[in-house]
Amino acid sequence: MKTIYIHIGPPKTGSTSIQDSIFYSNKELDFLYPETGRINFTQKIEWINHEGLYRIEKVATNQHYTIWLALMGFLITPKPDDIISTLVKEIEKTEHNKILLSCESFWYLNNEQIEGFLSLFKSYKIKIIYYERELSSQIPSTYIQTIKYGYKKTFKEYYLENLDYFLSLSNQVRKWESTKYFSTIVTLNFDESVGNNSLVNDFHQAIGSQSTNSSTKTANPRLPNHISQIILFLNNLNTKFSSPVILRIISYIRNKIVWSHKTQKLLKPLSYLITTPIISNSDRCELKHLIKSKTIK
Repeated sequence: MKTIYIHIGPPKTGSTSIQDSIFYSNKELDFLYPETGRINFTQKIEWINHEGLYRIEKVATNQHYTIWLALMGFLITPKPDDIISTLVKEIEKTEHNKILLSCESFWYLNNEQIEGFLSLFKSYKIKIIYYERELSSQIPSTYIQTIKYGYKKTFKEYYLENLDYFLSLSNQVRKWESTKYFSTIVTLNFDESVGNNSLVNDFHQAIGSQSTNSSTKTANPRLPNHISQIILFLNNLNTKFSSPVILRIISYIRNKIVWSHKTQKLLKPLSYLITTPIISNSDRCELKHLIKSKTIK
């Protein structure tokens, strides 16, 4: 009987590193990591949620993101039913006895969505795998990740807004246990694996694979605190202007900083803001202070 391993994250527990270790593996995989659901450079993806319509193309991702979009009911192009049926056929045809699906957003599926997802594999053995992380490191790391995507509030505000969610993380796991499609839960210790520099190896061992990539490089590293504070400043600066031109300038500088973690590469775009009259004197002084201090507020 085939075994379906469903890796559900959660966010900020090394999912991208695990996915990249599979994609860039220097060994032939001894399990199926389906092509279906992963975005490649030739695809055009459209989806809609409560924030609006999104389109992406000429982008690639190693996680099964479009499967999650289809399960959530967000996906427009390609059609959700086409993605799901293609996935099922790919799994049926494989000669591998182990299949891995990985997307940290699976973590957010509700009971009904989980039930529908697992029903696709009712004739297989199902194992749910996730990394458990100490809240003392997970909460700050997740906060910095939200800043990266535009969050504007302080850590204290984020903590108070999301504490109930973090304290109920075990309930998210129980959703996968309570389905009528029996599934085994495989729990890995993130902090222990990181301490042993074995996060990727431990994951591969948990699914009984020998296809470990020799690389252990962190694929989605946490932003340094002083850089995250500069991004937070720019997130809030965006709310002070209505001019599309100025907003585009700030957005361009912000994106340059988000995707470049080396301080020297940040100085040029930040210097432009400091030396032009776009922002107020008080904002200019605050930005100078953030650049010099390299400390979190």
